[in-house]
Amino acid sequence: MKRNSNVLFFLGIISIAAMLQLIGCGQIDDVKFLKDSTMERYKSATIGKAFDESFDSPKWVAMESKKGERIVEFTGTISTALHNSAVKFMDDLLNKGDALNKTKNRAQIIKHFAESVGKSDADAFFMPLKSKFGCDLVYYNVDGAILYGAQCDKEENASPMMDAVIKGILAETWKTGTPVQVQWTITADGKSFQIASMTSKAWEGLKLDAILLMIYH
Repeated sequence: MKRNSNVLFFLGIISIAAMLQLIGCGQIDDVKFLKDSTMERYKSATIGKAFDESFDSPKWVAMESKKGERIVEFTGTISTALHNSAVKFMDDLLNKGDALNKTKNRAQIIKHFAESVGKSDADAFFMPLKSKFGCDLVYYNVDGAILYGAQCDKEENASPMMDAVIKGILAETWKTGTPVQVQWTITADGKSFQIASMTSKAWEGLKLDAILLMIYH
């Protein structure tokens, strides 16, 4: 009887170990499955390649939510290469079109920056520039579009002031070293996925498509 008990005990240990191994393999498979997959509109590179090359200290973890959802989480920090790519992309966008279109693009960048960082941080950013150039940042309405300009003590300082504002904002765009977190949910059959969240201070106020465009750009 004692011998049978020992056998059952060891069988139990083996069963538990096997179950843990299966769970572990499932999590590893979820990470591999996701990293080897491609995004619907970004077929040029796998998710793993795009994210591993765009961010420093990349880390992939499979987990399960309290509701039993299968989740793969990516964490890392924005690399210098990604920051430089984002700055070039935004700079090219700012310089497209005629003078009015460029002014509108600048206004959108300034507005987004001010809203994303909050009033106190925006004031702290603009104040040294206002003091340096002797200017105030003002907005005005042109055919229903809100545009920004510089009202200066010396008129010749207006253009350098606006250039400095844009240069400073671009320097803060997707800043190197900023932490990011991305989560995907894996379907129960393990055959498809979708992005659940993309979180970073660098991405505040940006739509999902805009973030992905910058990563895959």
